[in-house]
Amino acid sequence: MTPRANVDVIIIGGGIIGAATADQLAARGVRVGLVDRASNPGVASTAAAGILAAQIEPERDEALKRLLVVGRDRVRSAVPELEADTGVDVELQADGALYLIRDEAEVEHRRQIATTQRAEGLRVEWLAPEEIPKLEPEISVESFGGLYFPDDHRLNPTRLREALLKRATARGMVTLDDVDLSAPGGPTVVVAAGAWSTEVARGLGLPPIPVVPVRGQIVQSTPWDGRLRSTVFVRSLGYLLQRKGGRLIVGSSVEMVGFDATPTPDVRASLEKMARGALPGIRGISFPDTWAGFRPMTPDMMPILDAVDGNAHRVVVATGHFRSGIVSSLISGEIAAALALGESPSVDVTPFHLSRFDV
Repeated sequence: MTPRANVDVIIIGGGIIGAATADQLAARGVRVGLVDRASNPGVASTAAAGILAAQIEPERDEALKRLLVVGRDRVRSAVPELEADTGVDVELQADGALYLIRDEAEVEHRRQIATTQRAEGLRVEWLAPEEIPKLEPEISVESFGGLYFPDDHRLNPTRLREALLKRATARGMVTLDDVDLSAPGGPTVVVAAGAWSTEVARGLGLPPIPVVPVRGQIVQSTPWDGRLRSTVFVRSLGYLLQRKGGRLIVGSSVEMVGFDATPTPDVRASLEKMARGALPGIRGISFPDTWAGFRPMTPDMMPILDAVDGNAHRVVVATGHFRSGIVSSLISGEIAAALALGESPSVDVTPFHLSRFDV
């Protein structure tokens, strides 16, 4: 246990939210220490697909939708400078996302979603069934049409985290093995420990943080010489995307199994079956890689972004992002940094306060 470090802010959690927070604070000359537990099996940001999905899942609270649109645009605009500063290619692919409608009863609902999002100034295109092969000629899924979201891009989340930590380190961030936070006073603490945040918060004397781990499994193929342009969501089955280099990513499950990060043969077989059914042209490739990660989920499936008082420290909580951690990473880091410095964030975070739960 390291005694109190000579830093202004200690961030517990080296996943994508912790990395983004560290980068923001270090950029402002704040002395930042990072307790990086990202070697734990199941860390969400290193297991995620990296979809910047702000629009494709519209059944969300309005405050969360606004946060994700801002977050997506932050990531897209920040990537060029981040790559130039670090030399890390985060593999941003600006090809959009396609949602395939497999139930005729869903058509009118999805048309209304498109109308609403256009009225909000967002880009979305309705595609009739015969138009889908023009966008994705390799896809073979019977559908009643689809929605194409040209601004819901994708990237490699492991590379994004690597780049953020590299730049934060260059700006003065230090990595700590662990720290003694039992004495009063001292640095502000940011809890960005994902699915482990409840445990961390308990040690800081906070009210219970209602975050549980939700396992998601993903499979990855060998390189495919075909082309899948978009991230393709097949309702009730999953999604497919293609990384730079040709490998297909297929996901993902939603499982309440505690902290068991072991991939299972049945989910692996189901995801591979979905991919082969949707893409008949991939007969010659295999799916040798599979992994699982824990999405940190709150009861309302929205993140917690709040400043609270612990037993001995001022504490900022930035966790519970569930399936939105990558798309909201940079805006969440910006918010957490502002809260750590006692400032008002650029986004209204009242809907994301811990007090919304009866804890």
